[in-house]
Amino acid sequence: MPRQGWKSVSLPETLIREVDEEIERNPSFWKSRADFIAYAVRRFLEILRETHQSSRPDVGALQSINEVEEMAR
Repeated sequence: MPRQGWKSVSLPETLIREVDEEIERNPSFWKSRADFIAYAVRRFLEILRETHQSSRPDVGALQSINEVEEMAR
């Protein structure tokens, strides 16, 4: 059960393995899966906001958005 004020989500095992590998490579930077994923989501939302506010979209950000959408299917 998640902590109070938090929600849980399900992710594909392959994605979780990638997260775990990154955490293992940088254990002093990431405290946990939740820490890593919360950071990644916050950063992705920043990119989305920047892309939506800009008159010239960031092509790299848009490619990342497309990749995430493909993974979700």
